Amino acid sequence: MVDVTVDADDDPFQPWILREIESIDDEYNQHNFKFKNQGMWVAVYYNDGLKHEYYIGQVVTIYSAEEAEVNFMQCSVQKNNTFRWPAAIDLDTVLSKYVIYWDFNVTTTNGRLWTTDIEAIENRLIKYVRLFC
Repeated sequence: MVDVTVDADDDPFQPWILREIESIDDEYNQHNFKFKNQGMWVAVYYNDGLKHEYYIGQVVTIYSAEEAEVNFMQCSVQKNNTFRWPAAIDLDTVLSKYVIYWDFNVTTTNGRLWTTDIEAIENRLIKYVRLFC
């Protein structure tokens, strides 16, 4: 039997590879989301075959730690980086593995247009796509 272990001193790429693996593990562990609270805000990943997108919504009903019904908002055409509730309720049953960001603040000043930290959600979308797509 041949010993194929490589000492870190012998392989100049090993520290880089280990850092990459640790980084991916950290990101994967950060994604270990489970539905816990009705009313919490979530950003959910969708792919229509052409592009990677997310939608934000509020958890309405929790069926299990891995599945819940979410009421989604839509992007406002009036103002960038704002959302509004659509005229018709937009409910979907969502699996936890597609939730890319959760438990964030969504605020409004007038009850019609809502804002949140879009940059944080978009950064999480990039990480999610890199890890799972």
